[in-house]
Amino acid sequence: MPDHRAGVPLSVLDIAPVVQGSTAAQALRDTLDLARHAERLGYLRHWFSEHHSTLSLAASAPALLVAEAARATGTLRVGAGGVLLAHQSPLTVAEQFCTLAAFHPDRVDLGVSPALGTMNPDVQIALRGEPGPFAADAFAGRTEELLRLLDPADTGGTVTVTPRPDSRPPVWLVGRDETDGALAGRLGLPFVFGYHFSPHAVDGALKAYRNAFRPSARWPEPYVVLDVMVLLADSEERARYLAGPLEVAALQMSEGRLGPYLRPEAVATAGYTEQQRAHVRVQFESQVVGDPAAARRTLTALLERTGADELMAITIVTDHSARLRSYELLAEVAADLRTR
Repeated sequence: MPDHRAGVPLSVLDIAPVVQGSTAAQALRDTLDLARHAERLGYLRHWFSEHHSTLSLAASAPALLVAEAARATGTLRVGAGGVLLAHQSPLTVAEQFCTLAAFHPDRVDLGVSPALGTMNPDVQIALRGEPGPFAADAFAGRTEELLRLLDPADTGGTVTVTPRPDSRPPVWLVGRDETDGALAGRLGLPFVFGYHFSPHAVDGALKAYRNAFRPSARWPEPYVVLDVMVLLADSEERARYLAGPLEVAALQMSEGRLGPYLRPEAVATAGYTEQQRAHVRVQFESQVVGDPAAARRTLTALLERTGADELMAITIVTDHSARLRSYELLAEVAADLRTR
């Protein structure tokens, strides 16, 4: 089997997609099956996103998903990518992930994100328990507080994190613009850039990160992870067929009515013209959708352009066996790739 150590380090970002005609419970079972599959293939880590009040995704509680995935695997690193600090206090997050680290030493990662996890203001208020928007600059303060709480050398505060495991989870900053990159650099954290969300911002964000980077005890040098949408199949035609539900989902999202992801065979009757689908298909041109040969070319160019240290793949395929196959093909491709 391919191993991440033979080429570029390779990881998984999992949103637990819910498929039309199936259930959220099945989506969660599939995510554990994917974690076991990723471990067998030599993937480095398996992270879970945080999204709220959407019928298309089952990943709303990353700490719980981390716990289940850690139990289902033996060596795979598991983590959040990332916890939304807008909705939880730094102390709550620190104690959740220190508990996870106590059960699973040296296997738990804590990614944090300034995102809100939903565009619905009512849901945002329900999550925070108070009215009014979350101040954009509040994320930096909460991240700094989280780092202080997790610093074993910091004994000056009156708040103590319990439990206190021997190995505390490393903190990663998950972002998608120059502001996020600069903050990650200033705090001496590794930076996970959401290329699948903001591909055109990658150059500026990584430049801001590296320019601002201050070495820390755990991270003496900058470390960049690119979070890329990947959908591979044995042929280009098959990959494009499997990507059909993503095109429909993008159209539904633009109309504010995203539900469970369609199966590929249902795309033709979803009510959208080929012209409409072709219009949103442009959004995926910067991502990796195709056969292994095309993926190798695209990822080689992306690594050379960005100097990324690791690739993290998010693969949304409503056929679970095809999703597993995509990660298998990616592992084969990544074995031939190298970072700078």
